[in-house]
Amino acid sequence: MHRKQDPNQLMLEGFVTPFGKLAAGNRWVKQAELTPWDYIEEAYGKDGKAAWIWRICDNVTEADTHPFEITEFKGGLYAVSVSMDGDGESHDKVRAKTAKWLESTNFIIDDSRELMGHMIYVDDEIKKGLGYEQMALYAPVKLKDGVS
Repeated sequence: MHRKQDPNQLMLEGFVTPFGKLAAGNRWVKQAELTPWDYIEEAYGKDGKAAWIWRICDNVTEADTHPFEITEFKGGLYAVSVSMDGDGESHDKVRAKTAKWLESTNFIIDDSRELMGHMIYVDDEIKKGLGYEQMALYAPVKLKDGVS
Protein backbone atom coordinates (compact mmCIF):
# COMPACT_ATOMS: atom_id res chain seq x y z
CA MET A 1 0.00 0.00 0.00
CA HIS A 2 1.20 3.52 -0.54
CA ARG A 3 -0.04 6.85 0.70
CA LYS A 4 -2.26 8.99 -1.48
CA GLN A 5 -1.30 12.60 -2.03
CA ASP A 6 -4.76 14.02 -2.81
CA PRO A 7 -5.94 16.42 -0.06
CA ASN A 8 -9.33 16.80 -1.81
CA GLN A 9 -10.38 13.15 -1.41
CA LEU A 10 -14.15 13.00 -0.85
CA MET A 11 -14.91 11.29 2.44
CA LEU A 12 -18.08 9.22 2.79
CA GLU A 13 -18.80 10.55 6.29
CA GLY A 14 -20.07 13.84 4.84
CA PHE A 15 -21.97 12.18 1.98
CA VAL A 16 -25.75 12.64 2.13
CA THR A 17 -27.95 9.80 0.85
CA PRO A 18 -31.74 9.91 0.27
CA PHE A 19 -31.94 8.40 3.77
CA GLY A 20 -29.72 11.03 5.42
CA LYS A 21 -26.03 11.24 6.33
CA LEU A 22 -23.93 8.13 6.76
CA ALA A 23 -22.97 7.51 10.37
CA ALA A 24 -19.29 7.76 11.34
CA GLY A 25 -19.48 4.14 12.55
CA ASN A 26 -20.81 2.85 9.21
CA ARG A 27 -18.48 0.11 7.92
CA TRP A 28 -18.20 1.80 4.52
CA VAL A 29 -17.27 5.10 6.13
CA LYS A 30 -14.59 3.31 8.15
CA GLN A 31 -13.26 1.58 5.01
CA ALA A 32 -13.28 4.85 3.09
CA GLU A 33 -11.00 6.33 5.75
CA LEU A 34 -8.46 3.64 4.86
CA THR A 35 -8.79 3.49 1.09
CA PRO A 36 -9.85 5.98 -1.58
CA TRP A 37 -11.94 3.58 -3.67
CA ASP A 38 -11.42 5.40 -6.96
CA TYR A 39 -7.75 4.51 -7.17
CA ILE A 40 -6.50 0.96 -7.17
CA GLU A 41 -3.43 0.06 -9.11
CA GLU A 42 -2.15 -3.28 -10.23
CA ALA A 43 1.57 -3.85 -10.30
CA TYR A 44 3.25 -6.86 -11.82
CA GLY A 45 6.01 -8.25 -9.63
CA LYS A 46 9.27 -9.68 -10.89
CA ASP A 47 7.74 -13.18 -10.69
CA GLY A 48 5.04 -12.20 -13.19
CA LYS A 49 2.23 -12.41 -10.66
CA ALA A 50 -0.13 -9.48 -10.16
CA ALA A 51 0.13 -7.55 -6.90
CA TRP A 52 -2.58 -5.08 -5.88
CA ILE A 53 -1.62 -1.65 -4.57
CA TRP A 54 -4.04 0.66 -2.77
CA ARG A 55 -3.41 4.34 -2.13
CA ILE A 56 -4.14 5.17 1.48
CA CYS A 57 -4.72 8.32 3.52
CA ASP A 58 -1.96 9.83 5.66
CA ASN A 59 -3.60 8.86 8.96
CA VAL A 60 -3.55 5.11 8.13
CA THR A 61 -0.98 2.98 9.97
CA GLU A 62 0.27 -0.56 9.45
CA ALA A 63 -1.98 -1.59 12.34
CA ASP A 64 -4.91 -0.57 10.08
CA THR A 65 -3.59 -2.46 7.04
CA HIS A 66 -2.27 -5.58 8.78
CA PRO A 67 -1.22 -8.04 7.42
CA PHE A 68 -0.32 -5.78 4.48
CA GLU A 69 2.74 -3.52 4.61
CA ILE A 70 2.78 0.19 3.79
CA THR A 71 5.48 1.18 1.31
CA GLU A 72 6.45 4.49 -0.23
CA PHE A 73 5.76 4.79 -3.95
CA LYS A 74 9.04 5.37 -5.82
CA GLY A 75 7.45 7.63 -8.41
CA GLY A 76 9.34 8.52 -11.54
CA LEU A 77 8.49 8.87 -15.21
CA TYR A 78 6.05 6.45 -16.89
CA ALA A 79 4.94 5.90 -20.48
CA VAL A 80 1.16 5.52 -20.27
CA SER A 81 -1.13 3.73 -22.71
CA VAL A 82 -4.69 2.36 -22.65
CA SER A 83 -5.92 -1.16 -23.37
CA MET A 84 -9.05 -3.24 -22.84
CA ASP A 85 -9.42 -4.19 -19.18
CA GLY A 86 -9.47 -7.91 -18.50
CA ASP A 87 -7.94 -8.78 -21.89
CA GLY A 88 -4.38 -10.07 -21.50
CA GLU A 89 -3.88 -10.22 -25.27
CA SER A 90 -4.82 -6.53 -25.55
CA HIS A 91 -2.42 -5.66 -22.72
CA ASP A 92 0.40 -7.59 -24.43
CA LYS A 93 -0.21 -5.86 -27.78
CA VAL A 94 -0.30 -2.41 -26.19
CA ARG A 95 2.85 -3.09 -24.13
CA ALA A 96 4.63 -4.28 -27.32
CA LYS A 97 3.57 -1.09 -29.13
CA THR A 98 4.83 0.98 -26.20
CA ALA A 99 8.19 -0.82 -26.32
CA LYS A 100 8.37 -0.25 -30.11
CA TRP A 101 7.56 3.46 -29.65
CA LEU A 102 10.25 3.79 -26.96
CA GLU A 103 12.84 2.68 -29.54
CA SER A 104 12.29 6.03 -31.29
CA THR A 105 12.81 8.05 -28.10
CA ASN A 106 15.63 8.77 -25.65
CA PHE A 107 13.96 6.47 -23.09
CA ILE A 108 14.04 2.78 -22.19
CA ILE A 109 12.01 0.64 -19.78
CA ASP A 110 13.30 1.03 -16.20
CA ASP A 111 13.58 -2.58 -15.00
CA SER A 112 14.16 -1.46 -11.40
CA ARG A 113 10.44 -0.59 -11.13
CA GLU A 114 7.36 -2.68 -11.87
CA LEU A 115 4.89 -2.31 -14.70
CA MET A 116 1.57 -1.05 -13.37
CA GLY A 117 -2.02 -0.67 -14.44
CA HIS A 118 -4.99 1.40 -13.36
CA MET A 119 -8.55 0.26 -14.02
CA ILE A 120 -10.37 3.23 -15.52
CA TYR A 121 -13.99 3.27 -14.44
CA VAL A 122 -16.13 5.13 -16.94
CA ASP A 123 -19.84 5.75 -16.81
CA ASP A 124 -22.24 3.30 -18.49
CA GLU A 125 -22.74 5.50 -21.57
CA ILE A 126 -19.02 5.59 -22.36
CA LYS A 127 -18.65 1.86 -21.63
CA LYS A 128 -21.59 1.14 -23.95
CA GLY A 129 -20.01 3.29 -26.68
CA LEU A 130 -16.60 1.64 -26.37
CA GLY A 131 -17.93 -1.86 -25.83
CA TYR A 132 -15.38 -2.60 -23.12
CA GLU A 133 -13.80 -1.36 -19.87
CA GLN A 134 -10.44 0.41 -20.11
CA MET A 135 -7.18 -0.05 -18.28
CA ALA A 136 -4.31 2.46 -18.24
CA LEU A 137 -0.97 0.67 -18.50
CA TYR A 138 2.09 2.31 -16.93
CA ALA A 139 5.58 1.39 -18.13
CA PRO A 140 8.35 2.88 -15.96
CA VAL A 141 10.93 4.59 -18.15
CA LYS A 142 14.34 6.20 -17.74
CA LEU A 143 16.80 7.99 -20.00
CA LYS A 144 18.99 5.78 -22.17
CA ASP A 145 22.62 5.62 -21.08
CA GLY A 146 24.65 8.46 -22.55
CA VAL A 147 21.68 10.83 -22.97
CA SER A 148 22.08 14.07 -21.09
